[in-house]
Amino acid sequence: MGSVVSIKPKTLKVNFSDEVRSRILDVRDISGEGIARVRVIFRNGFQLSIIRGWISDGEFELAIFNKFGVMDGSLLDLCDQGDQVLKGCSLKKIEYYLEKVSELRCK
Repeated sequence: MGSVVSIKPKTLKVNFSDEVRSRILDVRDISGEGIARVRVIFRNGFQLSIIRGWISDGEFELAIFNKFGVMDGSLLDLCDQGDQVLKGCSLKKIEYYLEKVSELRCK
């Protein structure tokens, strides 16, 4: 364990297994002015967006995109649902969703 996902201006160190890493197709930095954003694209077609910046009040936010590239809040755990975006995420929560999304099956 101990892979790194860079999110400017700081580095976000996220722990995930080699198995999860093998399910990642690409990590894209799509940051803009005042906002750090990465998109983790998995081999199963799903994507996880991780954001930090003025839009998220300095905290992390994440969103899951389905295989059609559409944000899909129903893919969040029931206790995290209520919006398309999960706000105020801890690093543990990001690590959890990296693994969860990597294991989703396309239907």
